Amino acid sequence: PAAAVTDEQGNLIVVGQDQTYQGIVLKLDPQLHSAVTLGSLPATVHAVTADGSGNIYVTGSTSSTSFPVTAAAYQTKPPTASPYGSAAYAFVSKISPAGQLLYSTYFGSDVTICDGGSYCMGKFGVTAGAAIALDASGAVVIAGATTATGLPTTPGALSPTCVCGYDYGLGTTTAGFVASFQPGAAQQLQWSTFLNASISPISLTVNAMALDSAGNVIV
Repeated sequence: PAAAVTDEQGNLIVVGQDQTYQGIVLKLDPQLHSAVTLGSLPATVHAVTADGSGNIYVTGSTSSTSFPVTAAAYQTKPPTASPYGSAAYAFVSKISPAGQLLYSTYFGSDVTICDGGSYCMGKFGVTAGAAIALDASGAVVIAGATTATGLPTTPGALSPTCVCGYDYGLGTTTAGFVASFQPGAAQQLQWSTFLNASISPISLTVNAMALDSAGNVIV
């Protein structure tokens, strides 16, 4: 298991990977007597939360071109793959208490910076969601790490430019990111920002996140 949460009905929701490396969402009743698999995703699932109605929200990372996205998703374009490597995108998926996929979107970009000639073959942007939370309005906030300089940011973002990428001599530099998706069925991008280290090319990775009572994000 990678993460777990209890919903308001007392059920335990556990996410992780099965033996075939598929991401799974498992719900156990309050007595832990029975378990139901609510979903299987071609992804690595890193984090989970639940709302007051028992809907489940997950994030993580995927390189799959067949990852399930819904019609009104913010981003439906899948990651690019090549014989030398592939991009990886974060995602947000909302699952009903009975296991129906209500909303699912990619969140990522293939675009990155690389300096190193042939070393750069197969180098694409890699983005992974590591934490997820809901604010009081129902907006879904995810945070994690990325090497994708093309990851979408919004006007007025704290850091609109990613200090990240690949260098033959320096290796991989990652930046953190935080993104909020508005509440409602469409759940389009509300705001998004990079979080960079203060000295380049030092990496910054976000592993955990919380929201305070005012909805401010703490990473």
